[in-house]
Amino acid sequence: MEHPEMRICQVEKESRLAPHQSGNNSGVIHAGIYYTPGSLKAKLCVEGNDLAYKFFAENNFPHKKLGKLIVAVEPHEIPRLDNLFVRAQKNGCKDVKMIDGSQIKEYEPFCKGIKALWSPHTGVVDWGEVAKAFSADFEKKGGTVYINYAVKNITESADPMLPITIHSDSGNLQPFPIFWEKTDAAELESLVLRLDPLLHPISDVFKRLEALLGKAAGHRPKQMVV
Repeated sequence: MEHPEMRICQVEKESRLAPHQSGNNSGVIHAGIYYTPGSLKAKLCVEGNDLAYKFFAENNFPHKKLGKLIVAVEPHEIPRLDNLFVRAQKNGCKDVKMIDGSQIKEYEPFCKGIKALWSPHTGVVDWGEVAKAFSADFEKKGGTVYINYAVKNITESADPMLPITIHSDSGNLQPFPIFWEKTDAAELESLVLRLDPLLHPISDVFKRLEALLGKAAGHRPKQMVV
């Protein structure tokens, strides 16, 4: 951890980690082909692909780098495939290439098409298990994970150094800084609006959180409240 002097925790309302989307999806390790060039999604997907495989290699984590064929089976699909290829290049997707119909069988013997896009760095992994591995690594480095910790309310604290109290049936926490990861926006808005019912829309909720957290250091927090 970059700041070993800090005590950092993660709260999870469920009885286990990744019980929803993170642990129940197709398990694809995406290469970043489809996202709009220049978008944050494209940037994070391409960088995340590299980081994911680096993590898997360093931790001997089970995964399969299978590669992916995007196949055009009709002539009218070729322009769309060409556009995807251009998009992949703009996004910095590694080693993506276009192949013709005669080459497709070299990659997938029973696949037929007239043209295809080959993405060698697309793969599969159990992201639920990845989440557990991240959590174990987090705890190994000094972090704390609270499960069965459903946030019931957020109130402003009188302590300027710990400006927010997070309430739960499992006990209260007074964190600084605070990080929101994979938090339902509507649920977060509902909780934080109790601090100030006039806040609207959700962007103002995050500004309110940022302002509260900034009080402790006398400036805007370096960390993003997400």
